[in-house]
Amino acid sequence: MEKPNLEISAERDIARERQETRREMLEAFKNAGYPLDWTLEAMLSESRPEDQGNRKGSGFTQASRRVAEFVRRSRSDRDLQILGDEVRWRLEEKAYEASKDGDELVPVDLRKYLDVEALRSAEGLIRAEECRLLAQMIIDVLNPGESRLTDLRAAEAKLPIGTCTTAERYFLDHFSGANSYDSTMNLIVDEKDRPLMVEKLGAGENHSAITLQEVVING
Repeated sequence: MEKPNLEISAERDIARERQETRREMLEAFKNAGYPLDWTLEAMLSESRPEDQGNRKGSGFTQASRRVAEFVRRSRSDRDLQILGDEVRWRLEEKAYEASKDGDELVPVDLRKYLDVEALRSAEGLIRAEECRLLAQMIIDVLNPGESRLTDLRAAEAKLPIGTCTTAERYFLDHFSGANSYDSTMNLIVDEKDRPLMVEKLGAGENHSAITLQEVVING
């Protein structure tokens, strides 16, 4: 049975609005002088068929996963790969001018030459809440700084990262009271017994979890 024209029109309006909010985020970083890398840009623009689908989720979901790949590794100036190549080239020029000793370049962490205020200003221009959250994650990756948030112990093994639409439905059903899964949840707490995470158990792979408060992972 074909969808009514009104339903198709509403879906198109939603898709247009979603693309506009993603474009706003990309433009904010670009105008601040810190464009995102081409893969993130393609995902957020949903300009390719592979950036939209039931298996991997929307382009925004896939972009979130890509950012998470940076989160799970130790902090270094490799994190600049989350930005466009031209940003690193510009920072390398700054580092060369600031730290050259004769013909020798003194090794330096390029992140120290980032204009964090410009990045924060870019974040402030983003209206969509989910895009603003993703922008904050990107800035945290680039500039960890000091934080009073709960700092999770560094994992000995590489943290598994993935996108799981089944897990999203699982958590939604549990918290909305419409649970249809023959499974339970594992509540992870901190040293003061305050809830930190809820982990999915008994439905597919068990390591899918969501955080219940902001935490710090790998700095």
